[in-house]
Amino acid sequence: MKNTLLAVLIAVTLSGCALTPEDIARIPDRQLCDLHGTLARSPLHANEAATLLQEIVQRHLVTEEERGLINQKIVQTGMSECAMLSAWGSPDRQNTTLTAGLTSIQHVYRRGGLCAQYVYTTNGVVKSIQTSGC
Repeated sequence: MKNTLLAVLIAVTLSGCALTPEDIARIPDRQLCDLHGTLARSPLHANEAATLLQEIVQRHLVTEEERGLINQKIVQTGMSECAMLSAWGSPDRQNTTLTAGLTSIQHVYRRGGLCAQYVYTTNGVVKSIQTSGC
């Protein structure tokens, strides 16, 4: 997935062009959320990020409350995995556990030095957040 996101980011940066509505419509939901979070980190891509967030809302991938949290770059328990990705972008690492119909994922965000934040999702919903060494 990171390779696809990287290819899109390189294409947007090199071309100097915004993504077309047709390009955006072809992006799968999870990648759309991830790409928004990645682009939203850079002021150079604010317009593209805003367009992607509009598409995320139109697809009903996040609630209005989550949209406000995304704009503030806040992740909290109860939000969707899409909202988490839109707020913080792609994690540095993911560890997945499958048990009895449940998919649990530990999303690891390195924050420099020994600081890391761990977001735990179960079946696409943020269940807990842990901070270590910050």
